[in-house]
Amino acid sequence: PLNFGRTRVQGLEIAAHGRPMDWLDIQLSGSWTHSENLSERSALQGKQLPNVPVWTAHSTETILVEGIQAGHSWFFADGQYWDATNWYRAAPRSVHSAFLRFMPGSRWPSAELEVRNIADKISETGPIDPLQPGLGDAERPLSDFSGHPLAGRCILLSIGWNKGGEAQ
Repeated sequence: PLNFGRTRVQGLEIAAHGRPMDWLDIQLSGSWTHSENLSERSALQGKQLPNVPVWTAHSTETILVEGIQAGHSWFFADGQYWDATNWYRAAPRSVHSAFLRFMPGSRWPSAELEVRNIADKISETGPIDPLQPGLGDAERPLSDFSGHPLAGRCILLSIGWNKGGEAQ
């Protein structure tokens, strides 16, 4: 985390959740954030705060069948700046994931198989040097909010047991 003294952050967030059919559950959310550094240092004044994207969106669609759930989720984040001077902008990232859950009831264990970042997308094309656009573009790694490289495809298996309403 970075402390800047004075900043201004304003935004809007919207979310919706519905079941248009008994077997379909949909969750949607999105946000717009305006962040501004109120520092008196000219290199920072009025700049967007690092690691704060302007736009984010998320959706999850789940098909519900007796004891089984299958679904898809999507996450998008507009490219945010990695530095306080707003010279280096991370590429926007869009990640799709899928899951399959088996929940046979309290007498049996439940299981979930999840595949995150289905497309194994870990890079985007962007400027080699944002301060010298004439140098052209190159593949740049995608990163998460803290600047760490975005993981490629991940396959996760979870097994749980809930006996008598208490987690075991």
